[in-house]
Amino acid sequence: MRCGGLAVDPQYRRLGIAKALYEAQLSYAKSLNIDCLMLEVIQGNEPAITLYKSFGYQTVSELGYFHKEEQGQVEPLVEIDQVAFERRYIQQDEYIWQQDPGVMKLAKARYYELDGAFIAAVNESIFAILTDEEEVARIATEATRRLAGEHYHLQSTNQQVWEELREAGWKQRDIKQFIMQKPIEV
Repeated sequence: MRCGGLAVDPQYRRLGIAKALYEAQLSYAKSLNIDCLMLEVIQGNEPAITLYKSFGYQTVSELGYFHKEEQGQVEPLVEIDQVAFERRYIQQDEYIWQQDPGVMKLAKARYYELDGAFIAAVNESIFAILTDEEEVARIATEATRRLAGEHYHLQSTNQQVWEELREAGWKQRDIKQFIMQKPIEV
């Protein structure tokens, strides 16, 4: 179970609200037989990281954000339907909130196929690329040439993909997040 986009208003901090929210989530997760809690926290937000560690969360990976500028569009991508994309989505390894099917639906993502890879994108954001990890950077870079737009955004937890994106001309943004997890005994 993932907790995302949660904050306590500064004037109400240090009153036990975060702990109460955590305990409510933990209780609810246990009632559903969930075995792990997840969250993402911006690196450098030491008060939040310290709090999450006090609840038993551990850092399991990092999330990097990238952008690329690409002028003009060559041959457009082949569009596929949402159902085909979602069937393949459930087989992937990486699950971050930016790639959640619900988030993609709310954003009205469109789905494409390129060289056997499936891509979800909206405006100039590439939500997900479903392919072998060693192909992600190549597919992302080719997609920027074939999607409408000029400024593209992509995120990944795979540091090898980060390196390949940089080699392909993508720029890493300053912001990074830790992905933290807490196992639950059900």
